[in-house]
Amino acid sequence: MILECIKNDESQSNTELETESVEEQRIALPTLPPPLGDMISEVAKVRKVHQDLPTLIGLATISAAIGKSCRLDTGRFRTPANIFALPTGSSGSGKSTAYNDISAPLFDVEKEELETWNTQTRPNLEAKKKLLKSEEKRLQSKSHRKSEDYGSIVQDLARITASLNEIEKQLEPPRLLAEDATSQKLGALLEASNETLAVFSSEAGDILSNIAGRYNSSGRTDEHLFLKGFTGEPHRVDRVGRDPVSLDHPCMTICWITTPDELAGLFRNERFVTGGLLPRFLICESESSPMKDDGTIEQFDPEIQKRWNQCIRGILEIRNQEILIPSTKEALKVFIEYGNRHAEEHDREPEADSFNSRRREIAERLSVCLHVLEHGAKNVAGRSLTKEIAEMACALSSFYSQAHLGILRRLIRENDMKEIDRLHSTAMQNGVESADGYQTTLRELIKNNGYKRERIELLSKRYPEKIQIVTTSPGSSGGRPSILVVVTR
Repeated sequence: MILECIKNDESQSNTELETESVEEQRIALPTLPPPLGDMISEVAKVRKVHQDLPTLIGLATISAAIGKSCRLDTGRFRTPANIFALPTGSSGSGKSTAYNDISAPLFDVEKEELETWNTQTRPNLEAKKKLLKSEEKRLQSKSHRKSEDYGSIVQDLARITASLNEIEKQLEPPRLLAEDATSQKLGALLEASNETLAVFSSEAGDILSNIAGRYNSSGRTDEHLFLKGFTGEPHRVDRVGRDPVSLDHPCMTICWITTPDELAGLFRNERFVTGGLLPRFLICESESSPMKDDGTIEQFDPEIQKRWNQCIRGILEIRNQEILIPSTKEALKVFIEYGNRHAEEHDREPEADSFNSRRREIAERLSVCLHVLEHGAKNVAGRSLTKEIAEMACALSSFYSQAHLGILRRLIRENDMKEIDRLHSTAMQNGVESADGYQTTLRELIKNNGYKRERIELLSKRYPEKIQIVTTSPGSSGGRPSILVVVTR
């Protein structure tokens, strides 16, 4: 059943990019195992939202709890569990309350850990700092005496300075979560938190503005830390007047709740599409919408909430471990076939290459989350990832890829129509009128009007009712055949 859901994703026409109705296009959302599956159903019932929204938020919450602790061994790569999620819904659709319900265990644990840090760890660090400062002052005073060993004092002061610098770093409290922060601040938070951080927000508009370059005087986008936080690549930043940030293997999980207009704005920024940020995201264009109040007051089942809370807390307990999850041959075959199917999409939609090339990797990341969910944090070590988990992860990847492809196809069609209008104008000016429209030579379009042959051929393939490429036979005098481009009215 899950494989059928995946295969339906490839059944689109090769020549038509218009978006079908939701009923025709929608891939089935697989049912997830408890306690997440139960929590999804409960939130959907109580908050009156579609299950697509709490499912993605729930997966991001599990991913955030896992952090760096678990990786999937596929033989060639060791794939982490961190995912990027963009759940989207209209204002008043219940997206924020669903987010608060599901992510609550993360915020509760962070609050408890910060309280412990403030009452125990911080006072201890402050006390050490005072003692070191006192020792530093004593040594500085001692250095003025001619009888003292100056070299020995310098060594002691260097040791104290190093200790004070280390304490200053430790005085940045460790965090599980961050929200609205610049990339410089996020880098510092990662440095203080074992290079692992979840960036969660129920109103992500300000974060998206930051990435789009709000604080950059040149207007350049600022997504580099997020790109590296997804892949775990080293990140170095040196700024005048700021402490340098040095990260070896940053690990970021993202869950940004946003609105349809903000999401569309991201896709209209070419840098985010071609530069790799958006292809890293799982996107949910939720079917949830504002609902009428029928007077019924739904209550959460406390047992379901309790089991969900225990699940996330249990996963957080292993976040400082390093667990490698082996993959069965059957599971690996599922991932290989899934990736290969989407690699074959290039000829039809080359603009979607960056999205399709990420699908397998994202499915593998989801499989780590599902594996931990299936077995529980205490039992995950030593268990191999199964074919069934791999299939479920691929189905989830396909389900949430619908949003990318839906938006991308709308933008592709919008750009295609503009290009066809330009072709029509060019053919009118430089070509001749025919029974079907206006025609000109392919050579004329390429040599004198800046078109590329591949682009015209792709448009002809997509919209044969609008553009036709016709090869004419040479006349009686000989010569080469002409290739004409006919643009219909």
